[in-house]
Amino acid sequence: CFTDIQGFTQLTDITDAEYAADILNEYLTEMTKIAHTYNGTVDKFLGDGMMIVFGAPFQMTPSLQAESAINMATEMQKKFSMLRNCWNGNGINTGLHLRIGIHCGIATVGSFGPPERLTFTAIGKIVNIASRLEQICPPDTILVSSDIKDLAPHVKTDKTEFITVRGIEQPIKVYVIYSN
Repeated sequence: CFTDIQGFTQLTDITDAEYAADILNEYLTEMTKIAHTYNGTVDKFLGDGMMIVFGAPFQMTPSLQAESAINMATEMQKKFSMLRNCWNGNGINTGLHLRIGIHCGIATVGSFGPPERLTFTAIGKIVNIASRLEQICPPDTILVSSDIKDLAPHVKTDKTEFITVRGIEQPIKVYVIYSN
């Protein structure tokens, strides 16, 4: 699962650094709490985004991973909407939106980089697809691959389409989930 705040860079241009840092820290803290509630593991923070994995260290069936990821993402969207309303109530229209992309499969997990900065992370095609889904996701929605939808067939989705993403040759069937 990849999350990203759309509009955060623009916010840093119109507010002071301390206010933007406060928003980012509140967002990362609240989203991390939600991820942990659903047994998601925050792999890393990427600026104003997050990468969350399921199935490690908590053993879960693929269906439970998919359902947990969708439920987590839905709760994140709702919490983000509440946070945005609070931030906007401080007199600055933040213009922020949350995008979330979810895909599933087996990723390579290891420690990558020089010995001075060894950190564990997940890499591979699965991770790349989730990241690409987040990048093209409509604001305030969740974009899931057909693999996720197949594992959680009861989840209500609105839109189905085939998309092409950078680095992946075959089109990917995706579904949009609205959290409201």
